[in-house]
Amino acid sequence: MSTAGAVLREYLDHLFNAFDRAVERTAKPLDLRHQVAGRTFRIRAAGRALAASIPPALVHLPGSEAAPDLDVVAWDETETGVPLPPRPWVAPSNPTGGRLSVRGATEGFRLAGVTQAEGVHLYDPESRRGAWILPDARELPNHQYAAPLLTIFKWWAPQIGLRLLHAGCVGTADGVALLVGRGGSGKSTTSLLSALEGLDYLSDDYCLASLGEVPTAYSLYSTGKLHRDHLSRFPELVSRSVDPKPSPQEKPVIFLHSHFPEQVALARRILAVLAPTVTGKPQTSVERISPVDSLRALAPSTLLQLTPDDASGFSELGSLVRRVPSFRLNLGTRTEEIAPVIRELLLRLS
Repeated sequence: MSTAGAVLREYLDHLFNAFDRAVERTAKPLDLRHQVAGRTFRIRAAGRALAASIPPALVHLPGSEAAPDLDVVAWDETETGVPLPPRPWVAPSNPTGGRLSVRGATEGFRLAGVTQAEGVHLYDPESRRGAWILPDARELPNHQYAAPLLTIFKWWAPQIGLRLLHAGCVGTADGVALLVGRGGSGKSTTSLLSALEGLDYLSDDYCLASLGEVPTAYSLYSTGKLHRDHLSRFPELVSRSVDPKPSPQEKPVIFLHSHFPEQVALARRILAVLAPTVTGKPQTSVERISPVDSLRALAPSTLLQLTPDDASGFSELGSLVRRVPSFRLNLGTRTEEIAPVIRELLLRLS
């Protein structure tokens, strides 16, 4: 192991020791063990606000007593009074606005920070241990409630043969469609409409997938998000949404498992890739698109958001769109038609 690798792993040891001190100062620390795709992850958190923010998005996943394949600790510096130990790296000059995302000097050690409020994430692929330290959990933006520890999950996923996709995912017991495209293309709205109309729901924004011979999607978070100006169009969801940190840039969150547990599915075969497009016309329809067009909808947001330095990602996504058919989902203004159109398409493909 190089000197840099040894320093980083020794620092992670310090973080786990600091977490033990944080636990001693906290009432009711969190200790979760869940399974996704048959693999167990453990999340321990100190600080009441932080411990309360993590479970709602993950509660739909089955519990597990198995030894964890991923072990993560997290704490709130303000509530526990335990600061982040002195960093063995140079912090960005603009820590509140600058994005830090670094593959470690050796052995794939990962380090990321987005804003001061969201704290620092670290991950060691050799030991499969991670840490998340944030200044004050009361300042967490809404998207962290919807997708807690997303950064660490995306680093862990390739080690267990999965990839984190920026995609909605809905369908039936026979199979699902991935809803892909840039932000604002209609993924979340379509996913939530589909759940309300009885389709199985795996995600509105991020899901895990195995992209081998039988591509399969796995639910990670049972959450949905809607823009504030769209939420009023969904009276069934208004009273069920939460808005922990109101902001014009953040969307209210709906914890689907809490309100529609029968619609939340854990794993389904991927039958299609759908690229939603808002047309302004009354009818909803689907039309076949090429694998190249499908990849253009799926790859940019998945790779740039989630795996910007993973060279294998583009090849894996290309393999997926060659293996399953892709369609443009022309979203009509008669929103009650959207879910039946998706259901009919999946029935034809199953």
